[in-house]
Amino acid sequence: MSEPAAVAQGADVVASIRDVSKLYRLEGQEVRALDRVSLDLRRGDFVAIMGSSGSGKSTLLNVLGCLDRPTSGSYVLAGRDVARLDDAALSRVRGRTLGFVFQSYNLIPQLSVVENIALPLAYRPRQPGDHGRCLALARLVGLADRLGHRPTQLSGGQQQRVAIARALVNNPALILADEPTGNLDTATSHEIMDMLAALNRAGRTIVLVTHEPDIAARARRVVRLRDGRIESVTENPADDRESHTGDS
Repeated sequence: MSEPAAVAQGADVVASIRDVSKLYRLEGQEVRALDRVSLDLRRGDFVAIMGSSGSGKSTLLNVLGCLDRPTSGSYVLAGRDVARLDDAALSRVRGRTLGFVFQSYNLIPQLSVVENIALPLAYRPRQPGDHGRCLALARLVGLADRLGHRPTQLSGGQQQRVAIARALVNNPALILADEPTGNLDTATSHEIMDMLAALNRAGRTIVLVTHEPDIAARARRVVRLRDGRIESVTENPADDRESHTGDS
């Protein structure tokens, strides 16, 4: 059976992987975490990646995030083939091109809200407008009155808002979110998804890994993986992407 098409022909493509495979050696056995996966991410796309444990979704996100290199295949990100870059070059690409949102927030406990937002800017020369940009992003995510707070003084939802602002601070071409609602209650999950959906409507390109169907329903496309291959790609109707805040 041929793999379902997951490419966007003729679209304005931000990221493109072609025939990507990722192999690991585990206890003397070869494990194929990804098997000839091809996927295009269009500018302004919002893609949810789903699949059971071991399907390859985390490996795919790591490849897209330049946290891991494919064993074979190509990965073009913002016009540059990054599949064979060394660690230093991959680190520069991550700092300049990508924004990350994690399930566990990954904030620095000793830093304030605004300092956590500014963290990615430490990897490039400082610019005069940096502090103002961090303040503006804090306002954007509704934390203008929490600028000096530490992560331990914030709720889970507030911490994830800091993480979203941090992901935006370098104006990334692509935002990658790994189970961003996994540690949140239902109402707060909807608030975070409303925020991500608003960012997408404003033109941000977002890839989200989730195991929750109601969260995936907020994306424009859902890519389902099985045994390291793309099993299906479906489009979500616009009505299904509306706010579900009242459904909890």
